[in-house]
Amino acid sequence: HSTDGQKTALGVFKTNAIAGSANVDSHSGVYRLGARFNHSCKPNVNRCWIESRKRQVFVATQEIAAGQELCVYYVDPKGVSDERQAALKRDFNFVCRCEACSLSGSARARSDELHREYQSLDKTIPTLARDPEDAIEKIMRVLEIIQEEFDGDPHMAQRAFYDGFQFAVLAKDFDLAASLMQRAHEARLLAEGDSEEAAEMLRYAEDPSKHPLVSSSGSTSASVPPCLEHGAPQRRGRPNGKRQFCDDFGGPCECDDCGVLPPPPPRPPGAVQGASPEARTD
Repeated sequence: HSTDGQKTALGVFKTNAIAGSANVDSHSGVYRLGARFNHSCKPNVNRCWIESRKRQVFVATQEIAAGQELCVYYVDPKGVSDERQAALKRDFNFVCRCEACSLSGSARARSDELHREYQSLDKTIPTLARDPEDAIEKIMRVLEIIQEEFDGDPHMAQRAFYDGFQFAVLAKDFDLAASLMQRAHEARLLAEGDSEEAAEMLRYAEDPSKHPLVSSSGSTSASVPPCLEHGAPQRRGRPNGKRQFCDDFGGPCECDDCGVLPPPPPRPPGAVQGASPEARTD
């Protein structure tokens, strides 16, 4: 983001900008305080845009001692250590020395092993629409990894519980679906605070049959759209790999098989985040 070692206005913006919507490319801004958060691959603060409130929020997700630095993550935390370091060097021009990146020997090998397993599961789960029970088992493993490797990060757990809810609906196990959505709602409150988006999740936890994955007739049987009958759920190009089924929210399915994908529900975008003045080079 610099030319001949000189800072550029665009470079300063890119290394400090925070997404202000799900569309990272067209809605970003520089926040006077928000851009001061440093990076950690094991952050203690979650940053996200709440669409219903039109606000950027920063929520503590861990117990934080007096004087302890508040950190967010700038890059996808699911990457192994070398991948994270490469992305941070490329996009922000610094070497991360956080707790996760300071591991060595067997501890680092174990950490990278869990990250690779998470990535593998994340790729496999969307292909299991025909076998939702297997998908749910794999989602439970994802949650175990989140607990062990990511300190139970509620932002990541929210997504996993929500995915589990959708597969439980496809399996027609509405008791399990209600339980998983309740956990997704609890994780979202921890990650983002209260919002209309969180309240909507609670309504589905109380009555999963109201979710658009269930047939519009109001029966207690799952309605599988043509795209799911072909195999895998559709995936949108969401930041940080955020995943949802093609007919999730916004009316009838209009995916590539059925038409045009409807807009997804607001979720925290994996936005570009700025480094502190000490870490920035632009």
